[in-house]
Amino acid sequence: MKNVAYRKLKKLYESLLFFYEDSTINTSLLTRGYVLALSLIIILTLLSHYITSRVVERGIVAAEISFDIGYEVSLVGQIERYATSYYTNKEEFDRTFMVNSIEKLKGVNGRLYSYYADDSRLKSPATDQLKEAMQSSAAPLEEILKDFIAASEFFLTYTSDSSSPQRQMALKQIVDLSQNKIINRLQNALTDFQQSQVEDINTISSMQRNMTIAIILLILLEALFIFRPLVKRIEEAHANLTRQALEDPLTGLKNRRAFSSDLIAHHSSAVREKKKFVLAVCDLDKFKTVNDTYGHDVGDLVLKHFSEILRKALRPSDVIARMGGEEFVILLTNTDAKKAHVVLDRLRLVAEKEACPYKEDGEDKQLSFTTSIGYAEGPLSDQENVEHYIKLADSALYKAKEGGRNIVVRAYQDK
Repeated sequence: MKNVAYRKLKKLYESLLFFYEDSTINTSLLTRGYVLALSLIIILTLLSHYITSRVVERGIVAAEISFDIGYEVSLVGQIERYATSYYTNKEEFDRTFMVNSIEKLKGVNGRLYSYYADDSRLKSPATDQLKEAMQSSAAPLEEILKDFIAASEFFLTYTSDSSSPQRQMALKQIVDLSQNKIINRLQNALTDFQQSQVEDINTISSMQRNMTIAIILLILLEALFIFRPLVKRIEEAHANLTRQALEDPLTGLKNRRAFSSDLIAHHSSAVREKKKFVLAVCDLDKFKTVNDTYGHDVGDLVLKHFSEILRKALRPSDVIARMGGEEFVILLTNTDAKKAHVVLDRLRLVAEKEACPYKEDGEDKQLSFTTSIGYAEGPLSDQENVEHYIKLADSALYKAKEGGRNIVVRAYQDK
């Protein structure tokens, strides 16, 4: 059994892990899941708040009922003592106290009834227990209290000097009901009610605790399987946007904006560390003819093919970018003009030899092309505008084109 349970838990965990790691899951689905989980948390929180208010309300009611039952016990005892004293001593103040106690007992009885009446909004297992104590059995306590009040009021219809047998019988009934039928049963009812109330509050508190645990689990599950994947999607989207802003979509090389940023940073570093660098501009020769003759699809293949040649021919520390059209730019780091010329000329030869494969009418073909390269060495000065290097390299590229194409030309700073 343990192995079966373990396998099921493992399968559930793997399913949840797949859900978390699966990048194909629609973001809108995660968003709906987030809203649903948040709604459940709100509902459970409101239920928990409602349960808390019920616990507090029932606690207050329980205190009031306990007080009223205890007060009722006290009033019954007082009425018995006042009746006995009034009968024996014939003092008028005993009669007055007895009348007041009877009125108070009626009020307490009315309040207690309002707690356990069928239409009471305060009904609970504890009030049901009180109702059972007051109304059930062959001699309901509720009826006995009414008889006690009736006997007390009947007793007061006689004057203090009356020796009527009915008055004596009324006093005897008051004493008998008080001592033998009311006080003990009220005390037992109070004990049973308090015990039932404790159980009721414990049950509600347990429900509240379970609600709290459910809310915490929902928050954890939401954070792990909804919020984190959403954040992951947002981070991926941000990374994609950043990459698109700094990357040429056709070749995957850096674009002009990204290259300019790298050139500025490297220029500052080269000036500070007194190191040389070379900026080169490459242009595919007669590329317009390629597009016009073979179409833009083949032209795009040539651009991507040349991009791969650049990646393979240069070091990871070098920076390559597509400036636009058929023009590419290269930053050779920690390199002087002499070394750069060798590297760039070798690159030119590779481009000349490695024709671009393409298909025409299902047939494999190859298209040869050449490139002209102009370059400039830096840094020229501490305050030099980095765009100046691109202009210098462009001027050298122009000379390479003028010189017959498929050559490498260096630019020199005008003095």
